[in-house]
Amino acid sequence: MGISSLKQMLLGHGLPVQDTESRELSVDRWRSYREGALSNVLNPKTVIFYMAFLPQFISPEGSAFWQSQPLAGLHFVICMCWQCFLAIMVARARHLLASPRFSKAFHSMTGSVIVMLGVKLALARQ
Repeated sequence: MGISSLKQMLLGHGLPVQDTESRELSVDRWRSYREGALSNVLNPKTVIFYMAFLPQFISPEGSAFWQSQPLAGLHFVICMCWQCFLAIMVARARHLLASPRFSKAFHSMTGSVIVMLGVKLALARQ
């Protein structure tokens, strides 16, 4: 794999990046929202987080449902801000990732690391 990556670097092949500017993208925002909400609700890590983290902020005297709503809403807002930030950064990095200069550096760096790990593994004693 490392030698193949170094060979790609020498041949100057770029990373495969789709050209989204030449064609119009149709995005159904409601469908995207539904898919994101479903993947969050059905994610077991989210359930474990809420079951472990939220009860320490809920008073036993009041309604657990109404006390947990502002906390869950705050978590939702923080996650939405983070996801929007990630989407913006990935969209801006698309041109960098598609550039031949970056591709050459990426292939040389990853190829070298994989070759070095292979050599280290081959020389390791059991």
